Amino acid sequence: MPVMGNRAVRYEPFGKRFLPVPVRKTGLNMIVCHAPTFILATMAGEFSKRKARGESHRPPSWVGENATYFITINCLSRGTNQLAVPDISDRLLDSLQFYKDQGKWHVHLALLMPDHLHALLTFNWDEGQGMAKLTAGWKRYTARSLGISWQRDFFDHRVRSEFDLTDKWTYIRENPVRAGLVLEFNEWPHALRAGAVRGW
Repeated sequence: MPVMGNRAVRYEPFGKRFLPVPVRKTGLNMIVCHAPTFILATMAGEFSKRKARGESHRPPSWVGENATYFITINCLSRGTNQLAVPDISDRLLDSLQFYKDQGKWHVHLALLMPDHLHALLTFNWDEGQGMAKLTAGWKRYTARSLGISWQRDFFDHRVRSEFDLTDKWTYIRENPVRAGLVLEFNEWPHALRAGAVRGW
């Protein structure tokens, strides 16, 4: 265990760095942390400055507005087919295309699985737009109009290179095959590609 002065310390994660926290051993070989007051006060300040949930999906200022994102949105009930039902699937893909036609996002690829969807999207970052607001609005609309129960948040990953884009595209395309739903990716109809192309 590291030593600071004459005291043993352990390093606790704190934001993007680690802070030393003095510890002592008890008679039962248990380690007790003694976080100095300044660390606790700093942590309290750090927590109070944390971004709101939606802000966690805003890219840094140096990321271009035309960046593409790999998005995953899960249904609240996993293992139940809510999305890959013909009428629901058609209307979900229609709504994704409608948002595209409205200039809210560009759909490079979207694919519906029974209980989640994957998409490669480029978002409009104008005032009142952005990834978090547009995705939340789309989820609200589809929940209300189609009765889909979504999980509260979503996963996003910024595509950083052509290799990354190809990797994510292939991952999405092969998802139904990996899940044993079809033998070949082009047998899965619940997909939307750029240019309003359905399926493969």
